[in-house]
Amino acid sequence: MDNLERIHQVDAAWNQRDWELYGSLIADNFQGWMNGDSQPHDKAEHLRRGQAYCAAYPGNRIHCDPYLDAFASEDGQRTCTISTVTASSSDAADQRAMLMVVCHWRDGQIVRQRESICTDPFVPA
Repeated sequence: MDNLERIHQVDAAWNQRDWELYGSLIADNFQGWMNGDSQPHDKAEHLRRGQAYCAAYPGNRIHCDPYLDAFASEDGQRTCTISTVTASSSDAADQRAMLMVVCHWRDGQIVRQRESICTDPFVPA
């Protein structure tokens, strides 16, 4: 399995709320940044944030079949995916955003990740 297939597995696990599979694809020494974080967060914080977001927006989904774009570095150790994310909650109208995720992989797990979410109203469907 290559890392583009693995990132698809990560996003499918998110959509299914399979936190065991999701967590198994993230290295214990993970460092992540989201939307301009000045300091990285670790694996435990990454999982906590994901679970909290899914609790607040239980209908959220990463649209990864297909991605808007997905590619890997020549050596396959870095991946980039761009997808549409939809979210809904009982308190808010449906929301749509574009999600870009850049990952550095080692031994089949994400060791570094940068996420950026664009909530521009003109994000493609």
